[in-house]
Amino acid sequence: MDLGDISKMLDNTPMDKVGEVVEFFMDHRDELEKLIGLAQAAPALIAKVGDALDDAGEHAKDAALAIAGAKGEGGAAATLAAGSGTLGHVGGQLAEAAHLLDDMASFMAKIEVPNVEPTYTTVAGVNIVSGLDIGKEHVLADPAMRLASTADTLGKAKGDLADLAKNLDSLAVVLASVGGALDKLGDGLKNSGLQASKLFD
Repeated sequence: MDLGDISKMLDNTPMDKVGEVVEFFMDHRDELEKLIGLAQAAPALIAKVGDALDDAGEHAKDAALAIAGAKGEGGAAATLAAGSGTLGHVGGQLAEAAHLLDDMASFMAKIEVPNVEPTYTTVAGVNIVSGLDIGKEHVLADPAMRLASTADTLGKAKGDLADLAKNLDSLAVVLASVGGALDKLGDGLKNSGLQASKLFD
């Protein structure tokens, strides 16, 4: 547009309208200066926003890696899944130990120990051993009961460990899902940051 174009435009515009426009600009000069300053600063501000979005995307992807690992390997989710497997294994060993202790308790309860006690006869006011009474006694019954109680406690502990292992498995699945969502969020933030930085290129 050159001066001729401007003069033609002004020739077709009533002067009172031009005066109104000039008066409007004069009355709102401060606001217009702020608006122009904002428009001039917009590219730098949007570039900063783009950088911030890119940084936020990197942090989200780092968090996703820490939570879910890379390609299902590593991360908190994999650690929880491994811990769940370990607890399941330990629970199995506890069940075996409980079974062994229960068998031992049953065996010990059946053991009869010979019991020999003298019998006495009184002769002329003196007690004299006149024979022996031979019997049988279950002297291991109390230790057998304690072993059976321990076996029962170990059996319950095995059940508790199995429940904990299931909970850890469930938590690992949730963490893997959160990690996947964070990774996608990171990609989205980085993409938004890239688009923002190219807005004024």
